[in-house]
Amino acid sequence: MTDVSDFIDVSDPAALENAVARAREVLADRRCVVLPTDTVYGIGADAFSPLAVAVLLAAKGRGRTMPPPVLIADRRVMAGLAYDVPEEAEALAERFWPGALTLILKSQPTLTWDLGETRGTVALRVPDDAVARELLYAVGPMAVSSANRTGMDAATTADAARSMLGESVALYLDAGPRESRDPSTIVDCTVTPFRVARQGSVPLEELRAVVPDLLAEGLGSFHGSSRRFDPKGEDGGVRVFDDYAHHPTEVAAALTAARDVAQGHRVLAVFQPHLYSRTREFAEAFCRALEIADLACVTDVFGAREEPQPGITGAAITGHASDDRVVSTPSAEEAIETVVARARPGDVIMTIGAGDVTALGPRILSALAQR
Repeated sequence: MTDVSDFIDVSDPAALENAVARAREVLADRRCVVLPTDTVYGIGADAFSPLAVAVLLAAKGRGRTMPPPVLIADRRVMAGLAYDVPEEAEALAERFWPGALTLILKSQPTLTWDLGETRGTVALRVPDDAVARELLYAVGPMAVSSANRTGMDAATTADAARSMLGESVALYLDAGPRESRDPSTIVDCTVTPFRVARQGSVPLEELRAVVPDLLAEGLGSFHGSSRRFDPKGEDGGVRVFDDYAHHPTEVAAALTAARDVAQGHRVLAVFQPHLYSRTREFAEAFCRALEIADLACVTDVFGAREEPQPGITGAAITGHASDDRVVSTPSAEEAIETVVARARPGDVIMTIGAGDVTALGPRILSALAQR
């Protein structure tokens, strides 16, 4: 690895081909590139290399709890990186891509990447910048964050980026100054209704022209990131949490976190499967994940937009159980009664799922208080 960074002026289109070839070499070597975007300059790395992403985060002075977004060259790439993409998210992408809009979506679980603590999501954007997209077409998806040290202003020139990041970046692509320091607007499409996670270049009014019930930044705390291990309350020494997890890997992560919180006490869960198609496809995987709990009550499926499918109920999951830790409780009332009857001081109760199971937390606390 060289100790001196390369700096290439790409404002001349004739220089772009050689610059992209050099960037391909740098990225293949798991090093970072600073590139222009339509907002500010970004620091980018191979999205599929955990080492490269770790180098990017270290260059910014940022930890794994702040994973970088992923830039893609074309809207069609979204289908390969995200799954269960809502129609409204597709509409936002069609209207604002390429452009300064980042969409948080559910990450394809089969992808072998590690962007940090994403909790099963990925933030995607197609930039409206010719140099950035030429590079992305050549190298594929890149993990890209603003080209600055954490806590400092985003760089609007390649020189400003170099003054902050120095030799931690192997290659700087200079396309002249950016006109604004405004970042992209970020919309969380994994919650209902969608929520603006960060207000940026795209105004709320324009977004609501496509998604009328979009929540503004700072609103909707009942959803979104607050539904990731969200504490609902405590009664009699029993703590109740809610989590939005609705894929087997997310359920496993939520229950593993609950075990850490319980510190040797038991973890009791109420899981509501989300979508008949997902329940059918992942029934056994859900069961294996739920076995991390000491007791998991599985309710009927929350179908959302799907019609019921014959034979696909919560019992499709519990049928794979090897013991009585994962049980079928079709109704919310039965699930509440079961976990409350088993709960002891120090235990943790989790409500898990993307549907209306989130409303059970207060009811569980009420039932605990009446014991």
